[in-house]
Amino acid sequence: MRKKEKATFAAPNTNGDKDNKNICIRATIKALFRSGKKFTAKRINQLTHSNDARKAISVLRREGWNIHDLRQPDGCKLYWLDEEDRQGVLNFQESCV
Repeated sequence: MRKKEKATFAAPNTNGDKDNKNICIRATIKALFRSGKKFTAKRINQLTHSNDARKAISVLRREGWNIHDLRQPDGCKLYWLDEEDRQGVLNFQESCV
């Protein structure tokens, strides 16, 4: 009987499609928050056709997004982006003629 040899190279990444899908979901959630509206995780899941809203919000917070939450009386959390984060920085250079 032959002895099985150890692998000399790493196996290919098999979850590349999953990573790409997560990036797309996070981009959609960013766009939702930039709209200035408030969302529950359930509503975000409905809009993105996923089940990862709370995970994506956690990742966005680690990336520096100032996402606030408030627990509602029914137990659901309402999430929104701080208004100061929605304003982009405009840098107009003066032109001297």
